[in-house]
Amino acid sequence: AIVTTPLPKPGRRDLPWLAVGRLPALWHPRVLRKVTQRGGIRAYIDVSGSMVDLCPILFGLTRALGERLELPVWCWSLGPPVATTAAEVAAGRYTTRYGTDLVPVLDHAIAQGRRRILVLTDGEFTLPEGAAERVHAAGLQITFITPEPAERVFDAQMRTLSRHVCSLRDGFGDSAGEGS
Repeated sequence: AIVTTPLPKPGRRDLPWLAVGRLPALWHPRVLRKVTQRGGIRAYIDVSGSMVDLCPILFGLTRALGERLELPVWCWSLGPPVATTAAEVAAGRYTTRYGTDLVPVLDHAIAQGRRRILVLTDGEFTLPEGAAERVHAAGLQITFITPEPAERVFDAQMRTLSRHVCSLRDGFGDSAGEGS
């Protein structure tokens, strides 16, 4: 970045003035600044038909992650996840196919070589045989955020994939009492 300063540190813009024998009123030195890297939280948001009322809340949660959120955010329903930009997340815009299929999310995360992902969902999906084994064999760690307490019928299948199932209603505590 280039900043102006009264201290004499010539930058590229000051060299022509110095060459003709004049001193610039303000100096323009190049200042190296450390660029912060995103923290690597890869988020997948369920945008199926059952989630239409909750999507604004979930998009707000992802925005609250700030620099820790790895972009793009991935929206999923049926078919492969769709990349969503930061501007679309801020505006709450997304593409949906109204169904719910978690397998393309798992395939996407495994193909990308991810070790940890955050999945925001209501849990209303079914898993085919062998999905949990593929996730565990790939070393993929999944944390689920659900809108309801996890003592529901869908909790059992989410727990086959991950031991971290958090609910918006129970204050993000682990619903089974396990440590996070």
